[in-house]
Amino acid sequence: QELSSSSLTTRTRTNQRGQQPSLYNRLWQRLLIVTTVVGFLNSQLSQVILSLFGRYLMAGDSGVVRNSPTLLSMVAPASFGYLRLALLVHPFVLLLEGSILSFGQIRALLVCYGLTISVLGALLQWTCSTFDHIWRSLFWFQAFRFVCFAMVRLTASTKTASNEDVTMESGGEL
Repeated sequence: QELSSSSLTTRTRTNQRGQQPSLYNRLWQRLLIVTTVVGFLNSQLSQVILSLFGRYLMAGDSGVVRNSPTLLSMVAPASFGYLRLALLVHPFVLLLEGSILSFGQIRALLVCYGLTISVLGALLQWTCSTFDHIWRSLFWFQAFRFVCFAMVRLTASTKTASNEDVTMESGGEL
């Protein structure tokens, strides 16, 4: 017996429960792919730009900026690691932030903002003994934002999934 292409497509898009993934899940997967590509490109391009043009970016009209070892150390290859990690994590943070907004959890988002700004202040105050430690603090700030937003996002998706199960059992739609 032959299968039509539409029934084959429908079969390949079903999950383990035999249900088709929702539009939201398909969109989330596509956005996750785009976010991964953007994060990787940001991370790689930052290294290329800073290694090729870092000294020119720091050059100014005054010789103090151009010859300052502290400022030049910020564009030195040794400081690229944390900068690249921060730029890699940042698109994922934005994806989670947008997802939280789409769920309408403004209060949770504001609480996360308050917490992350407090963490950034603490990081800058207590872990930045030298000027080039700013990249490290920026990475830990982004990592904390990621964890905070991911926790909010997971609780939102858990609540949504339980609401869908209740609605499906009652025979209605969302």
